[in-house]
Amino acid sequence: MTTASTQFTRVQRLLKADQFKHVFNSGIRRHDEFFTVIAARQQAEEYPFSACRLGLAISRKAAARATDRNRIKRIVRESFRLANPRWDNTNIDLVVMAKRGSTGARNARLFHSLQAHWQRIQSDTQLAPSLPRCAL
Repeated sequence: MTTASTQFTRVQRLLKADQFKHVFNSGIRRHDEFFTVIAARQQAEEYPFSACRLGLAISRKAAARATDRNRIKRIVRESFRLANPRWDNTNIDLVVMAKRGSTGARNARLFHSLQAHWQRIQSDTQLAPSLPRCAL
């Protein structure tokens, strides 16, 4: 059973095209054989959220069948949901894109791949939280 703090809520999702565009244009890309993960700092003025947000871009080119796309989405959301309470860096937007190899991979390998992506993003100094601004 999930508690309120471990649920994947609407606040934690990228919903609008502008939000995806910001991540695609200014994000840092990480690749492996199953996924491409793009991470970008949220624009503080435009998106004053404190939660990390996740967007999914699972194309038909990567997974032709809808059942494969849905399985990949479920795995990514669950991995993000389980990793989210441990995020040190907040205000990060993530977009996960699947690669063709992800459709034939077992769930455990996909989870392992995503865990490695989350750890790399958390330790990335370019995504470290900025210092608070001093009021003059």
